[in-house]
Amino acid sequence: MMIRMVLIAVGAILVLDTVAVATKAPIDTGVIMPAILGLPLVVWGLALPHLDAILGPGLARAIQWVLITGYGLFLVLFGWSACLIIRARQRRAPEKGDVMVVLGCHLDGDTVGRTLALRLDKAREILRRQPALPVIVSGGKGPADRVAEAEAMAGFLLANGIEIERIQLENASANTFENLTFSLPVAQAMTGLQQPCLLVVTSGLHLYRTGLIADGAGIRITGAGSRENRFLMPNMLLRETIAIMKYHVLGY
Repeated sequence: MMIRMVLIAVGAILVLDTVAVATKAPIDTGVIMPAILGLPLVVWGLALPHLDAILGPGLARAIQWVLITGYGLFLVLFGWSACLIIRARQRRAPEKGDVMVVLGCHLDGDTVGRTLALRLDKAREILRRQPALPVIVSGGKGPADRVAEAEAMAGFLLANGIEIERIQLENASANTFENLTFSLPVAQAMTGLQQPCLLVVTSGLHLYRTGLIADGAGIRITGAGSRENRFLMPNMLLRETIAIMKYHVLGY
């Protein structure tokens, strides 16, 4: 009885997390993953007393062991990834480079959303301390966007005192791998260097995966992490864990 109640309670909490976060943030992997993890737990808990009768003792036992193994493996991978992500977030590297690259994310219509505004605030702080540092704003136009992320980002920086001649747009990328690889030739043209060091500004929890992708692509970077919306941090950790798994499987 206790196991059944725990399964239902944990599953319901995860599903409710998705419902709550979906009202405050764009739908992405981190938002829907709690529901994907939670719904099977709810079904498992509700069906637990009847599994032997429905499936037979042997098949019921096998399915439960598959679920236990799957959830256990995911928890181990999530814990390991979270440690790597948080350690990278807390590491303090010199905020220096040949060119700054600000990575885009979801827009709110044609303006920057909360997460992107935090990244741009971090970029603005560094740019004001380093007046000779040029900046590339990187991000294409998503299916629901009215403008490219790079255009909205450039507008934000211009409105906050960053000179237009310091800003270059990379407005074709759709993910972190493309952010970096599409920004590299722009940085090369801006600096005249074959291997410029990119000062990449992104969310603190995104720094680990960004470094992983940069290393795999042979791109020199140093990272500067912005603050995150604390309400969304568990979902961001989930999203990053899935994205790291995807990178190790698909390479981007």
